[in-house]
Amino acid sequence: MKKILATGGLAMFAMGAIAADNPGWYLTPKLGYTITDNDRRADDAPAFGLGIGRYLNDRWAFELSGLAGDHDRSPSGDLDLTSLSVDVLRQFNTGSHVSPYLTAGIGNLKNEVSPGSTRDDFMWQAGAGLMIRAWENSAGTSSFSIRPEAKLRWDDAGRAGKLKDVLLGIGFQFGFGGSKAVAAAPVVAAPAPAPAPAPVVVAPPPVVVAPPRPVDSDRDGVFDDKDQCPGTPSGAAVDDVGCVRKGSITLGGVNFENNSARLLPESLSVLDTVAADLKRYPRLKVEVQGHTDSIGSDAYNQRLSQSRAESVRDRLITQGVDAAQLAAKGYGEAQPVTTNATPEGRSQNRRVAMAVLENPGDVEVKQGR
Repeated sequence: MKKILATGGLAMFAMGAIAADNPGWYLTPKLGYTITDNDRRADDAPAFGLGIGRYLNDRWAFELSGLAGDHDRSPSGDLDLTSLSVDVLRQFNTGSHVSPYLTAGIGNLKNEVSPGSTRDDFMWQAGAGLMIRAWENSAGTSSFSIRPEAKLRWDDAGRAGKLKDVLLGIGFQFGFGGSKAVAAAPVVAAPAPAPAPAPVVVAPPPVVVAPPRPVDSDRDGVFDDKDQCPGTPSGAAVDDVGCVRKGSITLGGVNFENNSARLLPESLSVLDTVAADLKRYPRLKVEVQGHTDSIGSDAYNQRLSQSRAESVRDRLITQGVDAAQLAAKGYGEAQPVTTNATPEGRSQNRRVAMAVLENPGDVEVKQGR
């Protein structure tokens, strides 16, 4: 039996070492109640335990768990039941605050009868529970969860009829040691070499032919030597290489106060730049889109995303953008760009984007003075 537990423990730590996203360890003190098999001739009693586990990813975990309880026997005496097991957990709906899970494991169950003898039996167990996340820090490296669960434990007592105990309990799980993605260092370009000194000219200066002036044949604001879409209709909004803008962009740097639609001061300059661009193309129509992560109710996320989209739209209007160019719509948590199961994914899903609705190619844009 010791070999079984040692092998299971080594497997737990080895698989934890090769976990791809390294979500961390956890420690779980447990309070419970054991309903004993009738053949034990012992009453039901409280139990106390401790588990230490390692997440392989956001769905699978291995756990080394111990549980002990003291039971009165009929007509007299005591029965101490102490188990040590290696269990595997499979968690579902991990992006939510409440996640159901299934668990199964094997181990050793020590039966100490007083007065009487002590016996070590092989045991296996299976059950289900709920993982209720009560708190998590912003970096996702620490957390606290409550774990109500129910299990059925089989005691291989060495006879045809195995003993079956029902285990009811609640655990208090403390998560720690998770890793966070590290942003890549920015690439810094080497400084340009200093220009060579101009030669001293003593002869009559040569005739200098001025280079040809850059040409913008389709008048879209991008010179022909960089224009990858020649012939763009006059007045169409284009990108840096002269092609008509389409799709949507995320407004990086636009942030709000926590659980609010109030823009932070550093976001105003970003929106002022967007407003100046929109005023150049008065017939370009866009939709300001608000998105959230999955934390919170659907109704709350919908209201918050709509309020944030309207806050961005109002700022653009105050900077001179025609209100007819702008629509504001909140999509709540319905259109994530990545998983909501990690803090990094939820941060990317909390965003404000702009999608082009109309970009008529026959628009004649006149610059104001």
